[in-house]
Amino acid sequence: MVVLNQTSVPWAQDEDWAQYRTTITELYMGQKRKLEDVRRIMADDFEFYATLRMYKTRFKKWGLAKNKRPKPLCLKDSNPKSSRIPAEDASRSLETSQRFKKPIAPKRSRRIMDHSSTLTHQDLWAQPVTRSMPRSMPPPDFYRFAEDVSHSMLVYIKSVRSPTPELPTPSKTIAWPWLNYITTAGTLFSLGHPRRALLLVDICCQRYRSLLGSQDLSLLETTIIAILKFMRYGPGLVEAFIDFACKMSQIVLGIAHPLSMLFQKWKAAGSDQLAYCIGTAIQYCQGEYCRGGVANVVSHPMMESYGDMYSEMIYHKIFRTTIMLSELQLFQTYLQDHVQREPVSQSLLLERVQGLQCRVAWLHFYAGYYEEATKVVFEMLSEPRADTRIISGCYDLLYDIAVAENKHEMALEMIQKAVTASVKAYGYAHCTTARKMVRLESYLRSKGHVQEADKVRRDSEMQLEQICEEIRHSQF
Repeated sequence: MVVLNQTSVPWAQDEDWAQYRTTITELYMGQKRKLEDVRRIMADDFEFYATLRMYKTRFKKWGLAKNKRPKPLCLKDSNPKSSRIPAEDASRSLETSQRFKKPIAPKRSRRIMDHSSTLTHQDLWAQPVTRSMPRSMPPPDFYRFAEDVSHSMLVYIKSVRSPTPELPTPSKTIAWPWLNYITTAGTLFSLGHPRRALLLVDICCQRYRSLLGSQDLSLLETTIIAILKFMRYGPGLVEAFIDFACKMSQIVLGIAHPLSMLFQKWKAAGSDQLAYCIGTAIQYCQGEYCRGGVANVVSHPMMESYGDMYSEMIYHKIFRTTIMLSELQLFQTYLQDHVQREPVSQSLLLERVQGLQCRVAWLHFYAGYYEEATKVVFEMLSEPRADTRIISGCYDLLYDIAVAENKHEMALEMIQKAVTASVKAYGYAHCTTARKMVRLESYLRSKGHVQEADKVRRDSEMQLEQICEEIRHSQF
């Protein structure tokens, strides 16, 4: 796999757009530059990073548009020139004027699909706003790509999902550890070690072949989360990974396999449209996870404790608060139904229930309902058989709530407890513990505790060195 030289640079935020508005306007309107040239100049000269779709959305807000065509004037019979018609052309002119009087029938074409009409929740997803267009024109690329991705994802889900939620599902022994390594690469990026991070990404991509061959039910879920993480690290990594996944899936699974076809659709969409396509596809396929009014959700305590899936989707503006609240209600119903119908003494069921409780707590947090999130967390902490991985995630969530509410002493206490709980649950040389230590260092440094932060950083770097060494020698 060829890994592109990329740095971890955040996308432009509202304040960045406000700062460079004059410069961007001058390039686009004053100098009549192409949009692609504007994006390249801003990235190279000002380290201002945004996709073409971001530029188009922002230009619409600013009211910027060049080469506008004037509206055509309506032809009227009262035109004085129409009375001065030569005799030899009178019949032809009369025929022409009669033709103009008739209303022009719209050209028949295939109806562009209204994606909202077939979905369960019509107003939950942010879809691009398009101007009215002639019926004969094909749908825009972002609709076509999203439709293709949705169909391919649905085909794959139907090919691997268990027909009923009651049937046992294979344990996720490969997919989640692999995703942990991707997360470790992100930690290395945040610590300022891009070379080591890229080497780790390359190792993870090579190990992806084993993941494809395992037919793990969580393969699609973990791949989506990995792609969203790659978007944070750099758009070049997304393109390189998807290109690699396309080739590898064709080798391992065959070119006609549903997953191989799905990867081809992702590749065709490109990094600029990928987040929107994934969001639309998840919405489109949401009904496949609900059978008989009960959510067919398989939770994993380690990933649920992170809250990663939702944080990444919110960061990339895939989710709205409404969709989170809708899923929150769905998961709560599912949770209550299983607690009432099944004996929670079974370890697998207990694991799923606790994982879903953690997901409910994270959804409350992202929706801004800190009291409800705190209540759910303390219920989990009071459970005598609480999974140690869930406990670690509970303290992470309490830390985020304390930061959001500006309770600094509590925030420091919670992140320290999160590190301690993670060491107990996963061990010292584990990427989960490493990322919590990075959060602890960042918080200490932000509060002026430089010496303590330096000590935590030294420990983190030694820890990550050990983790990377283990990854290099690990076998899936």
